[in-house]
Amino acid sequence: MKKHWNIIGLLILSIFLFSFKPKEKDPEIIYLRENPTPGMQLSATEVQKYVYQRTGKLLPIKKFGKGKAASAIMLICDSMKLEPEAFSLSVENSSLYLKGGSDVALLYAAYQYAELLGVRFTLHGDIIPDTPYQGSLLQCGKGDYKPLFALRGLLPFHDFPEGPDLWNEDMYKSCMTQMVKMKMNFFSLHTYPHVEPNVWVGLPEDMDKEGNVTYSYPTTLANTSRPGAWGYSAMDTRDYCCGASALFKDSIYASPLVEGLLPWPKGQDQMNEVFNRTGALWDDAFSFGKQLGIRFCAGLESPLSIPKEVAERLKEKNIAPGSREAKELLYKGIFSRIQKRHPLDYFWLWTPEGWTWGTPSKESIQSTVEDVQIARSVLSEMGDPFGFGLSGWVLGPPNDTKLFDRYLPAGDFMSSLSRLVGQERIDLGYKELPNSRMKMPVLWLEDDPALTTPQFWAGRLRSDIAESYAAGCSGIVGNFWRTRSIAPNIIAMADACWEQEDWNPDFGKPYQYVPVPTNDIRIGGVGTNYYRHIKGTEDQYLYNTQRYDLEGFKVKVPNGNYKVTFLFSETMFNEPEKRVFHLKIQDSEVLRNIDVFKAAGRDSAYTITSGMVKVDNYTLNIQFEPVVGPTFLSGFIIEGKTADVNQIKGTPYRRCIDVGGGLYKDFEADLSEQVGNKQERPRDMSATSLYQDYACHEFGPEVGNRVATIFESLDGTVGNEGHLGFRMPRPAAWITGPGVIQPNETPWEEEAVKYAFVDSLYALRGLIKGKGNKARFDYWLNTFSCLRTMGELGCMRGLLDKQMQELSALLSENEKRSFVEDKILPLRVDLSRKWEQMIGYLMQTVYTSGELGTLINLESQTRKTYGFLTKYDKELETAYGKILPAEIGLSKTYSQSPRLIVLNERTVLDKEEDYKMEVVVLGMTNSDKVPVLMYRELGKGKFKAIKMVCEKGNIFSVQIPDNTGKTLEYYVSMEIEGKVLSYPASAPEKNSTWVRL
Repeated sequence: MKKHWNIIGLLILSIFLFSFKPKEKDPEIIYLRENPTPGMQLSATEVQKYVYQRTGKLLPIKKFGKGKAASAIMLICDSMKLEPEAFSLSVENSSLYLKGGSDVALLYAAYQYAELLGVRFTLHGDIIPDTPYQGSLLQCGKGDYKPLFALRGLLPFHDFPEGPDLWNEDMYKSCMTQMVKMKMNFFSLHTYPHVEPNVWVGLPEDMDKEGNVTYSYPTTLANTSRPGAWGYSAMDTRDYCCGASALFKDSIYASPLVEGLLPWPKGQDQMNEVFNRTGALWDDAFSFGKQLGIRFCAGLESPLSIPKEVAERLKEKNIAPGSREAKELLYKGIFSRIQKRHPLDYFWLWTPEGWTWGTPSKESIQSTVEDVQIARSVLSEMGDPFGFGLSGWVLGPPNDTKLFDRYLPAGDFMSSLSRLVGQERIDLGYKELPNSRMKMPVLWLEDDPALTTPQFWAGRLRSDIAESYAAGCSGIVGNFWRTRSIAPNIIAMADACWEQEDWNPDFGKPYQYVPVPTNDIRIGGVGTNYYRHIKGTEDQYLYNTQRYDLEGFKVKVPNGNYKVTFLFSETMFNEPEKRVFHLKIQDSEVLRNIDVFKAAGRDSAYTITSGMVKVDNYTLNIQFEPVVGPTFLSGFIIEGKTADVNQIKGTPYRRCIDVGGGLYKDFEADLSEQVGNKQERPRDMSATSLYQDYACHEFGPEVGNRVATIFESLDGTVGNEGHLGFRMPRPAAWITGPGVIQPNETPWEEEAVKYAFVDSLYALRGLIKGKGNKARFDYWLNTFSCLRTMGELGCMRGLLDKQMQELSALLSENEKRSFVEDKILPLRVDLSRKWEQMIGYLMQTVYTSGELGTLINLESQTRKTYGFLTKYDKELETAYGKILPAEIGLSKTYSQSPRLIVLNERTVLDKEEDYKMEVVVLGMTNSDKVPVLMYRELGKGKFKAIKMVCEKGNIFSVQIPDNTGKTLEYYVSMEIEGKVLSYPASAPEKNSTWVRL
C-alpha cells in the first residue's frame, strides 16, 4: 500500500513540475529539401493547406537552411531507414518530423498528420470539422506506420448507372485523389464482354502507332437512352418528375465517352471513337494517378469472348475464330494496344461468373485453363510489359480452389470476389495457397440487389480483412458502385488495411478456422439463366435463373412442420416427356412424375406444393430422382410452423431459396454446394470505434456518439450466417434489375417500426452546431428519409396489389366501379404523392454521379420498367369506366429548398490541367442572379469574384483562375429569392481548395 502511495506522490509531483514547463511553441515554417520532387512539394502543400483549414494558421513553405524558426514541420524522404510505403511522425528538438520511405509514403504521412488534426477523408471528399483544432501542432500524435497489405484498392464496377459507367474525367481523378488520402494504391477495372470499352479486343494490325484502334465492334456504357440492359428502360430525362430533369444538361445523360454515339455506336468510325475516347481517358487519368503512387489494373473475362465483327476479321485471314492461333493473335493485339495507349501495371482475367453458382463442367474448366495459359504465354513472349493476375466470382472451381496456382507463374496474383455478394466469408482457399503467391480478396463494399438504398457493412468488412490478413493475403480490393452513401464501408476497408489492433482480438494470431456444423447445402446442379420471357409471372429473374442435374438439398430449418412449394419453368424443351422426375422430401416420395411442359407448356411459371412434413433434426431433406432427362428447379419456398418448445408456442416460418440465382425479393441466393466458410463466431466484428470516430468528425461532438449508436445498429446482419437478419431495412431488391422497390404486403403500421431510427435522427438535428456539420447531417437525414419513404411505398403497392385481387373477385360492374372509386383511386393518388416525396428527399442527396445513378434507376426501372405506379392503370380505367383523374400524374416542378451542387468535387489538379468547374442550381427562377466564384490564394488577401457562365438552363461553369505554384481557396455564392446560398455549406468560414501536382 505504501508503495502505491509513493507512486501516486511522484505522479502528483511530476504533474506539478510539468505545469511550470514552458509551452512548446507551434511550428512556424514547413521545411523541404532543396529541389524537391513534385511529390515532396505536394506533401508540403497539403500539410500547409490542412493546418490552415484546421487552425487558421498559414505556415510558409521554405527550403532547408532558408529562414529561421524555433519550431518547424520537417518533411523528409528517408529510403534508407523506411520501406517504400512506410512513414513516421515524431517530435525532435521542438520540431515535427514527417518522414516517408518514398515520395508516396511522405504524402501518406502528410495525410496522416491531417487526420491527427481532425480531418477525415472519404472517397467523395474531405470532412473538415466546423470546430477548429485547438491543440498544439506538435502534440497531436506520433508513431510509425506500415501497411498490413501491399496492395489496397478499389474496383468501381462497370454495368449500372450508379457506378463508373456515368463517370467523367473529374470523377475518376477525384476518386484517385481521395483514395490516396485514404492511403490506398490500387485501382482496377473489370470488363464484361462486348458491352464495355475498358479493354479492346482485336488484331495487332488494327491500330495505329499510338494505340488508336482502326477496326472494332459496337460497345457502350449505361446511358438513359439505352433500352433493356439490366432492366433499365430508355427514358428522356425531361420525363423525370419533381424537377429532377434540372440535374441534367440534356434529355439524354451519358458518360462523355459515348456522348453523340447513343444508344449504341453505328459504323466503324463511331465504334472506333468509343474505344479511342476511352483509351485517351485512361491515358490521362492513369497518368494522373501514377503521380500519386497508384497502380492500375484492367482486364477481361475468360475464356476470351470474340466479338462477331472480330470473328469475321479472323475468317478473312483464314483463321478459325476459336483456334489457339486466333486467341494468340487477339491477346497480342490486346496487350500491344494497352502498351501503346495508356499506362497499366497489371492485366487480369476473370473466370466465368457461373462458377459461383455451382461446380462447372470439365469442358468449362478446361477451356478456361487453356485460355489463361494462352494469355499468359503471349504476355511472357512480349517481355511481361505488365504484371498478370487471375480473378473471378470464386477463387477457383469449388472442388479445386487451388487449380490455377498450378498453372500461373509464382509472381502472378490470385484474386476473387466473396460469394453471395459478400455475405459469405472469404474463400478458405486463400489459406491453402502458398505464402509466395500474391493473394488478393475482392470484398463487396455494397451489393447490387439493394443498390438504391444505403448499406452499412463496416463490421463485415473488418471481419473479412482480419481473416484475409491472418490467411497471409497481400492485397485487398473493394468492389462498389456508389461512394457517399457507403462512406463508412470505404473508410472501414481503408483503415483495416493499415491498423487492426484496436478492434481485432485475434490480430497477430495464426489463422484458425472453426467451422460451424452446417446442413445448408445443395447437392449437384449446374446453374444457368435463359433470359426468356416467362408467362404467368412478373418474377422473370426468379424463373429464368435455374439449375439442372440437381440431386438435392439439405436445408437448415427449425424443427417443426412444413410444406414446400417448388417453382419451375420449362425453358429448354418444346414437348412433354423430355424432363420427368420425382421429388422426395424427408426421405418420403411425395411428388411423382413431374413433367413441367406437360403441366404448363414452355416458358410458363409452374408451381407444385408438397403436403406437410415433419422436421425433427433441424434439416429438411429434398431429393431429386430423374426418370427421363435432367432434373431442374428455379426455386422453392418452405412454409409452416416451428415446433412448440416447452411452454413456448411455435411461430410461423417461411424461407425462400432462388435456385441458380442471387438475392431476389425475399428469396435468398442459392445454397452452396460445399460447406463454405461458416464459423461459430458472429459474421460481423465490432464497428463501434469506427462509427464513433466517423460520426464525431462528420457531425460534431455534440451528437457524434448518439448518431454512432444509431448507425452501428444499422450495420451488417444478426448472427453468423451473413444473409439473415439484415439490420438496415432493405425495401429494394433485384426484380427486373438491381434496386427495384418491392411490393410488401405487410401493413405500414407494422413495417414502420423498422424505420423508427429516422425519427431518432430528426430529434438530434437541433443539437448540431456548425454549417458544415449540419449539411453533412442533412445528407444522411434525407438519405434515410428517402429509404423510409421507399419502405412506405412498398407497403402501399402491396396494399394496391391486394385490392386489385379483391377487385377481380367482384362480379357486377357497379360493384367494381364503386370499389375503384372508394378504395383504389385514393390509394393510387397517394402512391403518386408518396413517390414525389421520395424523389424530393433523393434530390437533396445529390452530390456525386452515384446519386444521379440512383435517380435514373428509380425513374427508369422501378417506375417505368417495373410499372410500380402504373401497372394497373389500364385495368382500373376499364373497371372505372372512365379516364383516371389527373391527380395520379406526377409533378414536374422542383419544390424543395434551393441548392448549389458541384458534382464530383476536385481538390488536386494535374500540373497543366485545363479545369472547368460546373455548378448545378436547383430552385432558381429566371430573375435570379448567376453563381459567382469567390477565390483567393490560400489565406491571403481579399476574395476575388468571377461570374459563372450559363451552359444551359440552370447549369453554370467557370474556368478556374491560374493557380500554378499556389493553392487556391474558393467558394461559390448565389442569391436566390433574397437568400444567399454557398458551396460548400461551411463557406466563407471554411472553403474548398485546389492544389496542383
